[in-house]
Amino acid sequence: MGRYDFRPLRVYQTASQLVASDRIQSLPPWHDIIGRVPPAQTLVRSQPLQHQERSRRRNVRKSSKLFQPQRITYEEDNLRREFFGDHPWELARPRLVLENDGRDAERKDWSLRSQRDRPVDGEGVIQRQVFLLHGNPEKGQMPDPNMTPARAYDQARKEFYERRLQQDVERRIAKEEAMATGAYFGKTVLQIGTELEDKVFEEWKVWATKETVKMEQRMATIYTGVGNQSAATEEKDPEAEAENAEREASNAIQQEEASEGAVTMNHQDNVRIFTEGVEDSRREQQTRSHETGPTVSLKLTVDLSKRDIYAVPDEVIDILRVDVERLQLAYNQICYIPDLFSQCRPLKYLNLRHNLFQEFPSPLFSLPQLEILDLSVNEIQKIPEGLARMRSLKVLSLAKNKIKNIPSCVKDLDTLRMLRLAGNPLRSELAAIIEAKDTYPPYDELTDNERETFTTSNLKHQLRAEAEAAARESGDGSRLAIHALG
Repeated sequence: MGRYDFRPLRVYQTASQLVASDRIQSLPPWHDIIGRVPPAQTLVRSQPLQHQERSRRRNVRKSSKLFQPQRITYEEDNLRREFFGDHPWELARPRLVLENDGRDAERKDWSLRSQRDRPVDGEGVIQRQVFLLHGNPEKGQMPDPNMTPARAYDQARKEFYERRLQQDVERRIAKEEAMATGAYFGKTVLQIGTELEDKVFEEWKVWATKETVKMEQRMATIYTGVGNQSAATEEKDPEAEAENAEREASNAIQQEEASEGAVTMNHQDNVRIFTEGVEDSRREQQTRSHETGPTVSLKLTVDLSKRDIYAVPDEVIDILRVDVERLQLAYNQICYIPDLFSQCRPLKYLNLRHNLFQEFPSPLFSLPQLEILDLSVNEIQKIPEGLARMRSLKVLSLAKNKIKNIPSCVKDLDTLRMLRLAGNPLRSELAAIIEAKDTYPPYDELTDNERETFTTSNLKHQLRAEAEAAARESGDGSRLAIHALG
């Protein structure tokens, strides 16, 4: 029959012939039906309609979205997209994503610049911006009719910057106070990573300098025809030349820093810096007092470090003496404290580290509440006896000065727990006590602040022993004189 079977096409003729030849008695029931509707003449089965490849037309009408669900959008979505697009690193900060019922933000009073019981984050900026745009009609807080989205975003963003800056200042000062009273903080992950990168970069600079010198020597050998012996002799020079290059680069950096530090400001600039610093701190204090209530008294923390200040003007004493409790003036060019500074009686913490003092500022003796004083890295040569008047002083840092002796009044300061004098040319008896904290085995298991506390106690004990010995010698001398006269 070949490849194809044609018998199904002749089923009607076959059945008719069988009846005519009496081989079957009657026609099959389907005989008339097949006669009216004969089988198809195509021998290949066609594909169903759903499997046929449709012709791709360019202008094909898309299906209607009438019956598709609408996308749910909120106004805050666009605000978040704008803020986190400008501040991508805010997404890397830890966030609290747990809420009670999803309506926690609606229970806050966003008319305030900050919320006392929630962190300072980007979501606060979003909710604050929504309030500036729409207000809170339920509480009778209507928005500014002239407020635009751009103005609201700019205002909320600046308030966010101020609160974040204040947090950083308070965190840094709290860390310094904690370290001054015995706490110890290790290096952060960022500091460790930065130090490792700097180390690798410095090693690479040394290697690159040596390779550059070697390359220059090879080129010089090619053009001058110097033999192998002279080239081998010059192989010792690259290290020395590399050291000289590093030394010249270091000197250039020091000269540049010195030239930058030589630019001083005038008197009006100093007054302006102090005034702006105090006003910023007072503005933040007013915001907190509005949030926590008028019963809470918040003292000011003013940080004016690294501002090239060369003096404390008399004009700013009136604004410092009112409510400034912590004042930072480190890394400036101050060499003198005016007598009017003694009126800053609320002051408890004063940082004058890394300035140009050659004498201990005497107005500080009249600050009755001063507890922590840092005068490290100056040019002070003597500790005056007036230190005995500072009855509230707990921590005094005079490291890296030019002090040779300690007055006997230190032994009577009962509140003084920590006296830091490392890096001073002290007399041998006192220097041995300070050096013992790094060499005496019992100190190995103590922290740095605990060592300083024990060292201060030993210094006081040494001063008491010397005072008693001097008193005995004075008594013996008086008795000898009386005996000689008798």
